Amino acid sequence: MDVYDAVKTAAADAGLSLSQVSRSLGRPSNYIAGGVSRGSVPQADNAAAMLEACGWRLVAVPAADVPPSALVIDAPAADGDAERRALERKRDRLRRELAATEEQLG
Repeated sequence: MDVYDAVKTAAADAGLSLSQVSRSLGRPSNYIAGGVSRGSVPQADNAAAMLEACGWRLVAVPAADVPPSALVIDAPAADGDAERRALERKRDRLRRELAATEEQLG
């Protein structure tokens, strides 16, 4: 799971939309959605703020002590998986933009 997946899960658990979480941080309502679509990775302080807005905490615990209820953020893979996921998100965003443009053109 990446940071944004954890935030989405925490927001859903709290009954919040990503727009609500963004606004609670004093950011535009599309702040989190924009980060997701760009494939960016938030810094730890921003990740902590997003999770805290959902009633969760960003903590570090020994791997053997991770509770079953934890949202575990995976380290980036050395084999390029993180880059691949970012490219897949970009591709998906571009597909949505293309579909919207085609719909506007009729």
